[in-house]
Amino acid sequence: MCDVKKYEEIFQEIKKLTPEEATEIELSTKDKETRDFYAAVESIFLQKRQAEYIKNESY
Repeated sequence: MCDVKKYEEIFQEIKKLTPEEATEIELSTKDKETRDFYAAVESIFLQKRQAEYIKNESY
């Protein structure tokens, strides 16, 4: 069984990243799997911002 608490803590830390920080990590790593992961994180951030803009009609 996995350590759910550990992964929740990791998730909370990743949520603190700014889009710029996620981009920096993505661009600075040589590992494709890591780049793909942080690209996905950036995409999630973008989707959340877009949803907020639409919800608040601030576009």
